[in-house]
Order: sequence, then structure tokens, then C-alpha cells
Amino acid sequence: VAGFALQKCFGRFVPFTRVVVFYPPTLKAGEVWRLLTHVLLHSDLSHLAVNLLHLLNTLDLEGVAPGSGYPDCYALGSRHIARAAATATAYGALVASVGCFGAMFEGASALCFGLDGALLGACGLLLGAGTQPGLQGFMQTRGMYAMMHMGIDILRGCGSPGGTVGNSAHLAGFLGGLAYVIAVLPPLGGRA
Repeated sequence: VAGFALQKCFGRFVPFTRVVVFYPPTLKAGEVWRLLTHVLLHSDLSHLAVNLLHLLNTLDLEGVAPGSGYPDCYALGSRHIARAAATATAYGALVASVGCFGAMFEGASALCFGLDGALLGACGLLLGAGTQPGLQGFMQTRGMYAMMHMGIDILRGCGSPGGTVGNSAHLAGFLGGLAYVIAVLPPLGGRA
């Protein structure tokens, strides 16, 4: 929200956008922070609102979702959530830049889908181990939510004249979050 305010309110005075937007050619100049900072930018208020709602929907990954009705056995803890989010964000930007090397990237959608991937990965590990069979319905619901959101974005991207919806970044973010959980195997249910 602060990034959006800086971008929209002070953008004429402070070159905030020029410093944080992900523009692939700047990686050659060593500006690697752009792989993560582009999540501070959003094209408009509806883009910001959708991403904030998506992030709120993944609060149970932290084990803090009030009234979710599910145990926080799949909670990753703050440190692993931050790492999964960073992995998904950077991976989403890099994969999306392959097809559009000269484009500028903004938004937190790859991060949001990355947290979906991490959540589904954590639940999948618990279901596969047979320790939490009650999570099956939850995982199906969350999986349907992620597929529906990605489907809506694909439809929006097909109807967008400039192709502004980064479908490849969203999918890559999802896979980045999922891969983080599978590769690192963080202790589930902990607050590490």
C-alpha cells in the first residue's frame, strides 16, 4: 500500500517507479533488487485491491487466520513464508521476462500465487504423509480458488489489448512457491 501511495501520489516528484520496477536489461547493471521490489508497484487501485485480498486469503499459511476452522499444522512460519515469497517473486519475474525481455514488470501477483503454491505444497506433504487426512477438503477448495483466480487472469489477459496480465509470471510464481516447500521441507506447524 505504501508503494502504491508513493507511486501515485509522489511519482511526479520522486522517481520511485524508475528505481523499483523490474526491467530485465537492468540486471546486467547489477540492479538485482528489482527482482523483489516490483511488488511495491501496481497499475491501479483494483490491481492493488485484488493482490491484497489474495494475500489476506493466504494468512492461514502463517497460522494466524482467525476462525479458519483448520489447525495451523501446515503453517510454515514467518521466515519460510518470506523465503517462499521472495523465491516466487523473483522466479515469476525472470520467467515472464523470457518472452518479454524489454517489458517493465510490476505487481505482487507472482508473490500471491507463490504463497498459494507454498500452501498447497505444505498441505500436499501432510496429506501424502497421511498425518492430516482432514486437510483434503481444504486443499481441494484452495486449489480450486487458485485455479479460478488464474483462469480469470488468463481471460483478462486474452482480452487485454497490450497483454498486461502476466500469466507466465503468475504460473511461475505458483511453481516457485510450490518448489520452495518441496525443496526446503520447512518444519510444518512451526513458527520458525
